[in-house]
Amino acid sequence: MTRKKDTENGVSPVVGVMLMLVVTIIIAAVVSAFAGGLGTGTSKAPEMSIQGTFSQSSGLTMTHTGGDSLVTKDLQILVRKSEEFGHGESAINVIIVNTSTISDINGKYWVNSDGTYGVMSWRPGESMYVIKSDLQNSNITFGGYSSGTDPGSSIANPANIGKTFTLEVGYKNGKMIASTPIKIQP
Repeated sequence: MTRKKDTENGVSPVVGVMLMLVVTIIIAAVVSAFAGGLGTGTSKAPEMSIQGTFSQSSGLTMTHTGGDSLVTKDLQILVRKSEEFGHGESAINVIIVNTSTISDINGKYWVNSDGTYGVMSWRPGESMYVIKSDLQNSNITFGGYSSGTDPGSSIANPANIGKTFTLEVGYKNGKMIASTPIKIQP
């Protein structure tokens, strides 16, 4: 009995080594790309938590309860009426708060009368205010876009005590950052 000699034994180990080498090179390229910043896309959107109170007798208080510091010149504050004010009010009755009526604890306004910015950032733990004397100029006490200055639909109307509205913090380009419901107090 003669045995036939297998002459193809060496091919399989060579192919295996080549495949392992290719896989190692690909893994090294992926790790290098992510380490070099290629894997990072757009910057992270800011995060914020907000709480607020509204009293018809003293005004609006907004507290930044956590998240990132925000640049005030990029922000807008919105008041969105709830459905308690009428069907569809949350969609059509959005009030943009006049930023020249928003102030910090020291009484510095976001935007001064000369157009300069008095408050540059809003940091976690800080509260901002629209005090009673500024409510009329803030747009908050107006009825909103759909009803103009109808006093009946105003959140300052005593008949609306106990109703809620949504306070929204967003960018001027329309992207919302945070929102919270607020009950109207006397």
